[in-house]
Amino acid sequence: MNQKWSERFRIMLIVILFIIFLISAGVLTTTLVRSRNEQSAFETLAQEVAPKEQAQQAENPLEGYQNLKARNGDFSGWLSLEGTKLSYPVMYTPGDPQYYLRRDFEKQNSLSGTPFIDGESSSTDANVLIHGHNMKNGTMFNALMQYEDEQFWTSHPVIQFNTPFSLGDYQVLGVFVTKISGDPAKDAFPYYEYAHITEEVQFQAYVAKVKEIALYETGVNAVYGDQLLTLSTCDNVTDDGRLVVVAVKAGGRSDLQQSAA
Repeated sequence: MNQKWSERFRIMLIVILFIIFLISAGVLTTTLVRSRNEQSAFETLAQEVAPKEQAQQAENPLEGYQNLKARNGDFSGWLSLEGTKLSYPVMYTPGDPQYYLRRDFEKQNSLSGTPFIDGESSSTDANVLIHGHNMKNGTMFNALMQYEDEQFWTSHPVIQFNTPFSLGDYQVLGVFVTKISGDPAKDAFPYYEYAHITEEVQFQAYVAKVKEIALYETGVNAVYGDQLLTLSTCDNVTDDGRLVVVAVKAGGRSDLQQSAA
């Protein structure tokens, strides 16, 4: 009798494990398909901001970005890193900063969300702080993780952030890893407190700290009047860990100040 029940239990266990496997496989497949579809939608958007021909680019290089702004007023710019999958719209909803955390450009539910500017910042601030997910499928801000390797920075020293008002190349100033919890004096740097810089001393303090804790020296510096671009994503290694890339706009902020006037 014991042997018979043992055999039945073994069969039941196999059946249960098989059902769990099927459910897990189904969830994984659904997630992969959904993620692929979301990425495909962003790639379609990328085609819309790419000039169709050289003549169009010379006449109005901002046309594609302006068209996206007309379609969705939350659109603030397009962030890209050449040679990687990082090529996405950046949204801005200061009244509800994390609105696009799990929404796509069309405001529909999305696993990967859409990169967004911090509620305390804006595309014309001295420091534009942008948040994005670090997706395991290599999309969104996952490409930024490669900046932990100095060799990657050597071949990718410039990040592009274009808005409906201006084109911008940003030179990487520093890359660091920190946490958003814990004692700032020990193991965390509250970089998010510099999302809205209004004074020179604050600007200088931020740049100095970034260079102090940077993983390596880039030789790039910034002075008050320049515009910084701060990109933040989870490092997926440490609890509350963040990888942060800070870059400075080539040519300063004059064009942005004019567009905001």
